[in-house]
Amino acid sequence: TRQQVFEQQLTQRGTGYHLLFAIVICFTTIFLIPPIFKILWPTLVGIMSLKSFFVLATMLVFTGTYTVNNLMMYIVYKLKKPELEKHKVSDKPWPWEADPKRWNEELIKTFKNLSFHHFILTPLVLIADMTFFEPYFRLDTESFPTYWELIRSISLLIIKEDLLFYCSHRFFHQKYVYPYVHKKHHEVIYPVSISSDYCHWLEFLSANLMPVVLFPKLSYYLFGTKMHIFSIYLFFIIRITETVETHSGYDFPFSPFKLIPYGLSPEYHNYHHTHNLGNYGSFTTIWDTLFRTNTPYYRHLMRKEQKKQQQNPKLNSEVITQDLSLIHI
Repeated sequence: TRQQVFEQQLTQRGTGYHLLFAIVICFTTIFLIPPIFKILWPTLVGIMSLKSFFVLATMLVFTGTYTVNNLMMYIVYKLKKPELEKHKVSDKPWPWEADPKRWNEELIKTFKNLSFHHFILTPLVLIADMTFFEPYFRLDTESFPTYWELIRSISLLIIKEDLLFYCSHRFFHQKYVYPYVHKKHHEVIYPVSISSDYCHWLEFLSANLMPVVLFPKLSYYLFGTKMHIFSIYLFFIIRITETVETHSGYDFPFSPFKLIPYGLSPEYHNYHHTHNLGNYGSFTTIWDTLFRTNTPYYRHLMRKEQKKQQQNPKLNSEVITQDLSLIHI
């Protein structure tokens, strides 16, 4: 559609060495990491029971990925390198610069929230799942996923998560629900990486833990096929990395998520926080575009570009000359 073409024009994509860097990250994730874990797998699964492995390994993947990503972002925030700062989404100062005292208070509150989610709620849900339901995944070494199975499984999980997250996210923004659940996440107007998991426990349960428990279950109950737990964990690493980056406040052109067709950007999600409106997707803009919930965002971008043109008459861009009629309400 014309709106999708317009979206492609406005979305910042990596080119040249940025694109190459993104491809290298994807190649490493899919083709170099799995063989290492295939060698280690017999040792990893042989040291504990199925139930213990599922609970401990899932917690390690979830909390470990979140921690590593935030430590990396902490280094980026601390360095403030000009070559990275130019990719900053907002021209507002970082919260720790604008009001250090308030930031420290918010940080303590965030750590308390995250600790409850990661170390109390998560193990309780995982233990309950393994206690009352039969395993919906494979764990053996013999059927360790091939490259093709990894790509197929992760793609399927991304498609399911993208649709169901859009639906749940939009539901949480309904006026009869929002004040009681999702409003907590929106206490952060200009998000940073650590705020990606700051939310109400019910939202954490439905949006963060369900991909591990529900989506692979759907494949098992609907198609009778069990995904290998390694495929599920690799998807989980990808999803957590994506949500941390989306909330980071930076829109890096070398991000591997730029390779996803119609993939959304940190700027796209930042608008959702600053305006509390539309842009409900997780991985892609497809559902927002289909249901026209990102129209206000595109109008915002067009006004922004038109303002730039007024300030700089020499600026020549095909995007700016587009009429608002390109976007249908």
